[in-house]
Amino acid sequence: MRMSWIFVIIMAAAQSADPLSSSCSERPHMLEQPWIRVNFACLEEVINDPSFGALAFTALTVGEDGTLYATRPDAGEIVAFSDTDGDQLPDTPQTLVSGLTFPNSLAFADGALYVAGGERLDRWQDGELTTLIDDLPTGGTFGVGGIAVHDGRIYVGIGASCQFCNSPDPERGAVWSYALDGSDRQIVMRDLLQPSDLTFVEDRLFVIDAARGLLIAQDGQETAFAPESQPMGLAYYGHDPLTLIQDRLLVVLSGNSHPVHIVGYQVMSVDPLNGVVESMMPTQPEPGSPESDFTDEEMSIRGSGFFPQRPLDVSVSPEGWVYISITDGRIIALRPQ
Repeated sequence: MRMSWIFVIIMAAAQSADPLSSSCSERPHMLEQPWIRVNFACLEEVINDPSFGALAFTALTVGEDGTLYATRPDAGEIVAFSDTDGDQLPDTPQTLVSGLTFPNSLAFADGALYVAGGERLDRWQDGELTTLIDDLPTGGTFGVGGIAVHDGRIYVGIGASCQFCNSPDPERGAVWSYALDGSDRQIVMRDLLQPSDLTFVEDRLFVIDAARGLLIAQDGQETAFAPESQPMGLAYYGHDPLTLIQDRLLVVLSGNSHPVHIVGYQVMSVDPLNGVVESMMPTQPEPGSPESDFTDEEMSIRGSGFFPQRPLDVSVSPEGWVYISITDGRIIALRPQ
């Protein structure tokens, strides 16, 4: 009998030591804003340090071991976040790579980190940076935006040379594909303006065209967002822990620049099969409750959304946690309750 009680005590202590076994309110970095649906997830702070600058952490990706990576375009750096307080949540950025030219796209695959920015596409692996491509087009209205690795190839979004012109470059406004060593360039999608992020759902390629406010599948399916909402970041949630967004695409709407009305400043979920869009955050905690019965714009004005900061990118970890980068040095996380 005594041994069984000791076993129970040991198991209880082990469970209490696991941060994910705690309720949201008991977690040390718990947040109450932006609003999310009750019983959806725990909203937690990864970092909030305005001293890093407005574009401190932009593009995000997560490694196979759960390490969170972020680009710092103005500084020309990639940072890796480590967990220093044992709560299984990354919290401290450390510079991994420096000397890059405005890095703004990240992808992780098979132990390697791929980064695009300016004219370059680089791979960071085993402590070594290798330039795979050094002649990506940068001139004109739109540059490089979005990178994905799928089935042994790299996919890069190439912006159009202009938005309104009589003879646009037919190789711009497209998604280019390369072998993993940077050879064998192919064009796999055309007729885009500003591809800002890419992802795959099984073998279907999805692209955000920020200038047109569209999510476009390679097979032609289009999902439109509100004018001036500025869709920027894209990720697929193919995991189990957060059932509300299971098998959905997550799209970051960065928001309009000089709003008469506040548009965007949201993260949306999109059904890749039919394009149905739902607001993921901010959203009413309890639909129908008078305490949270506000429009999207009202939630922003009252401080229950991202505004006046802007969400920039979204990424999903192997465990099924969601990370969102925000202007002014912030990253937040959605983890299971």
